[in-house]
Amino acid sequence: MGRWFFVQAEIRNRPVDVTDLAASGYTPQDVFGHGNVVLNGGKLGWYIYDIPLEDGRVRKICANGVLPEPYVDFDFFHYEGKWFKLRTGSLILEENGIRVEPPTSKWKGILSSKTAFPVRDPDFLYKVKIIISKLQYGSLSPLEYLQGLKQSNPSCMNIPAP
Repeated sequence: MGRWFFVQAEIRNRPVDVTDLAASGYTPQDVFGHGNVVLNGGKLGWYIYDIPLEDGRVRKICANGVLPEPYVDFDFFHYEGKWFKLRTGSLILEENGIRVEPPTSKWKGILSSKTAFPVRDPDFLYKVKIIISKLQYGSLSPLEYLQGLKQSNPSCMNIPAP
């Protein structure tokens, strides 16, 4: 419990660097963790993606409505008033809604979890993953990550509140 409070205090008190660059985060195409978007008559709203740079860093970009290049790593999207995390696979926007392929993915090779989920309400297994990552590595949850981007990334300052 003490570790949890320590990590949460570090997250709350971390310095805010205003930049769109990060040391890591891009997942290449055809690798688990790379997200794509496909338009089949639907409309794309706000979303967040990563682009690798030649120096090894990653540019984090928030955009609204413009379809990204296929090589970008599509991570988050805003739909019907909520932010969603896309863990891997493809978000498919259709005239009558959205779907994700594959709808579930394996965690630790054995447990199934939703491939896309609202950042404020992940499924149970992803909540467990968040807790473990936070305690082991001091990682941010997807919600905390989005809140940090809105505060620190110039291209994300106008996104809807996570």
